[in-house]
Amino acid sequence: MLPGIDVSNNNGQIDWGAVAGAQYGFAVAKATEGVNFVDQTFAANWAGMRSNGMVRGAYHFARPDDNAAADEAKFFLDTIQSQVGNLRRGDFLALDLEVGSGDLGDWALEWLEAVKDRAGFRPLIYSSPSFLQAHGCARADLSEYGLWLASWRATLPPAPSPWAFIAIWQNTDSASIPGVSGDCDGDFFNGTRDRLVLYGKP
Repeated sequence: MLPGIDVSNNNGQIDWGAVAGAQYGFAVAKATEGVNFVDQTFAANWAGMRSNGMVRGAYHFARPDDNAAADEAKFFLDTIQSQVGNLRRGDFLALDLEVGSGDLGDWALEWLEAVKDRAGFRPLIYSSPSFLQAHGCARADLSEYGLWLASWRATLPPAPSPWAFIAIWQNTDSASIPGVSGDCDGDFFNGTRDRLVLYGKP
């Protein structure tokens, strides 16, 4: 498995050379939240990941109780365009779904489809097994999108039905990573670097 990290403004300024030098092959950076929050470290993180040869992803933190899925998808992609320009081959996108009430399956699918239609490839969906189950997201149509699963444990968990496998596994929120001050989220891609880029822009 390929080790990686995910970061946001909470992690401050990151030394991406040190991260890459410690053999972390990919990273995912927060870009937006809701329809009005732009992570002010996103552009620097995006550039730093690329300049150090890492596969890079951008994620959007969803606020489904507050906004329409189409509005949040547009805000996410508009922000990426304005902050960093066009995506490059292998750059991938993700929906971070961890808050909200009621059945969120239709909301999530609308967001994922809107991003897929505009970006030209399928984003991933990040969540935990319990959240997916509790909020109506354990659905076959959502399982057509790669799963980035939060499950803080020592060994790779089983994929929650109906997903056949886990694409990215977030195994901890307290990793100690060279180049990052304080604790950081740690991840593994369930495959090789060459396989990971297939989740991104063709």
